[in-house]
Amino acid sequence: MLKRTLFLSAFVSVTTMSALAFAQDETGGAAAPPPPPPDQTAPASNEVQQAPPVVQQAPPVVQQAPPAPPKETEEPPGDPGGRVRWGVSASLGWHLPQSMFTIGGEGRIGYQVSNVLSAYAAIGGTGGFGFGADVGVEGVSVSVNAISYYYLGAIAEAMFGDIFYVGGGPVIARGAIGGFTTGISADGVAEVTQVSSAGFKPGLNLRFGLGFGKPRSPSYRRGGFNLGVDALLLFHPSAVFVTTRADGQNGTAGTSVTTSALGASLIPMLTLGYDSR
Repeated sequence: MLKRTLFLSAFVSVTTMSALAFAQDETGGAAAPPPPPPDQTAPASNEVQQAPPVVQQAPPVVQQAPPAPPKETEEPPGDPGGRVRWGVSASLGWHLPQSMFTIGGEGRIGYQVSNVLSAYAAIGGTGGFGFGADVGVEGVSVSVNAISYYYLGAIAEAMFGDIFYVGGGPVIARGAIGGFTTGISADGVAEVTQVSSAGFKPGLNLRFGLGFGKPRSPSYRRGGFNLGVDALLLFHPSAVFVTTRADGQNGTAGTSVTTSALGASLIPMLTLGYDSR
């Protein structure tokens, strides 16, 4: 029995060894080496592994260039002038000393020297008619007058603040003025005065007002309406004055006196027009 047991044990051992040898031949080499021994320096699995500290770096300092100095704004050049100017206007006024309502018109053309100064020629005409009556304790008087003339003037003008203008200059007019005044006093004295003047009439013109035009770039031209006062003083050389007087109480009738003298007319007018300066 013992022999049989030993025989079986030897058979099993031989068979096992053969199988192992056969397996090694099939895999082409020796059996896999045993795993390496555990690293003694590695931390234990139950120890908490701490991450390395994170070093926060400060952001780089960016040096900005200093701001550029502000550019000096160049002031636009002033109005150099040097252009043609023109204008037209209509006028309403009153004639003195002979009371007459007047109406007229004017055209202008000239040269704008600078933003302030200009010079131009003005040509216009005026006509007027007046009728008056006066009744009082001293008597009754009636007057009728008429005037008609055209004129040519040379005007220098200055404009301030692009709104207020003032100008003036000599004028020469040609036309006629005529009228008569008759009256009867409470004492029964009648008097008729006739005035007449024709031909050339020198004078002076003064004007001022508001111009509503604003400069337009790039030409600086100002175009707009004007509202002003135009005062015209005319002189009438060799004006003829004829005075006829009748005094019934003293027995004098039809006494006439004719004189020649320098007459004058003042004609203030309100003007509305358009100018391109």
